[in-house]
Amino acid sequence: MNKRFLQAYFNRENPAYKKTIESLTAFLSYESLEEDKRKEYGKYLQELEPLLFNLSSFELTQVELSLPPYPEIEEYVYRKVGIKEEELSKLKKYRELLNKRALRIPGLNFLSLYSLKLASQFKKDLKEAINADKEVNQKIITKEYKEILDERSKEIIKTSRTATAPIYISSALLHYFRTQDLSVEAAYLSSILASNLLISLPYISKNFENENYKKLLPYIQMIALSSAGAYIYYRSFDPILISVYLITSLLPFWVLGSFEIGLGDSISNLIEKFWPYLPKKVRKIIDKSRRFFAGIKVKPFNEREIYEELYDASIRLEKVSSLPNYVFQEFREKLEKGVIKVENPEEKLALPYALGCYRKEIVLVEDGNKWRVVNRKALEELAKIYGMSIEDFEKDVLKKPWKYLELDMKNGKRIYGRSVIGMYNFENEALRKGVAAKEVEACLLGLYANNLSILEGLQ
Repeated sequence: MNKRFLQAYFNRENPAYKKTIESLTAFLSYESLEEDKRKEYGKYLQELEPLLFNLSSFELTQVELSLPPYPEIEEYVYRKVGIKEEELSKLKKYRELLNKRALRIPGLNFLSLYSLKLASQFKKDLKEAINADKEVNQKIITKEYKEILDERSKEIIKTSRTATAPIYISSALLHYFRTQDLSVEAAYLSSILASNLLISLPYISKNFENENYKKLLPYIQMIALSSAGAYIYYRSFDPILISVYLITSLLPFWVLGSFEIGLGDSISNLIEKFWPYLPKKVRKIIDKSRRFFAGIKVKPFNEREIYEELYDASIRLEKVSSLPNYVFQEFREKLEKGVIKVENPEEKLALPYALGCYRKEIVLVEDGNKWRVVNRKALEELAKIYGMSIEDFEKDVLKKPWKYLELDMKNGKRIYGRSVIGMYNFENEALRKGVAAKEVEACLLGLYANNLSILEGLQ
């Protein structure tokens, strides 16, 4: 099991292992919270997957101590809940459709998904694929996870309303300027109110929670947004107003698609791909916008407060994690000394839409049979922490890197580095505690991998 864990951890950039670690850290951080804070945290957590909710404590322990590739977890859970091969075959076809480029672009993903559902009424194989997805979800989505999804939907609706308000206001003004008729304006505003009421009904009355209503809702909503009342009253299909209709009907989907990611990790591969090449000012604007539209408020970054939050998170995690106690002790000792570094994500902005992050700051790289220092600043910081001169510390580190640093792998070569945790000082207590626990768990897995590598003689 040790070797399997190390193989998975050192290959964590592989999508299969990466998803396992992301979903595991999300689930354990969720479990570490008090029950009254779980849903409040879970609605922001895109990485929180339904599969792990179907595992027993023993099965979860096996996942944490071996880090199997995510498809293996998926297959195990599907067998456990009784999903048949025929259903899986149809589900695979549906996922192939979802992986098409148009369905990965914010805004288009919503519209394309609705188009698929509409087309399924006329294509039997497509309808079977969509029904298979629905049936599989019914089996793997537990009651607890369904409640999280409902909370997430409510939050997304709030986000979309905030984001689309300027669009509706501009559109309403244009209707008035084009017609100079307050009755047309009233008809248009009524259509907007009707649209927002339609989407809110499932959360207001249980009579509108059924699947048929949810299927028809996007189409009913778009009809309401069409300003039909305004056009009929005006008795003219004004080309400008028709254009405005298209904008008000389609643009909210783009805005919603773009800012839904404010509730978790990026759903846009395109943005993720080009993120490192964007100017820092642009990244900062996008990051702040995401927090604003998601209603996430942060206090000024306070390193001491973040240290305390991370320390407390390690104590909560120890009750739900299966990692050995010595890993938690090592974490707390290194955190207190400052060996584990804390940073403000807004300064680094290494990942798009990240509420927190864990990374390894590389200090040494393998150069033939020797080690080479690639981060002198980090070396100087660590020398000061250990109370040594930079010259003496460098000599000792090059001889015994495992004494001060953590082993890792990059492009098939050994490297040594230190753990760095970044998180915002969130005003929302549940979010602050949850994100702290998620990044601490990621760090604990790294410390555990480092200890196992010593046992396996990889150092």
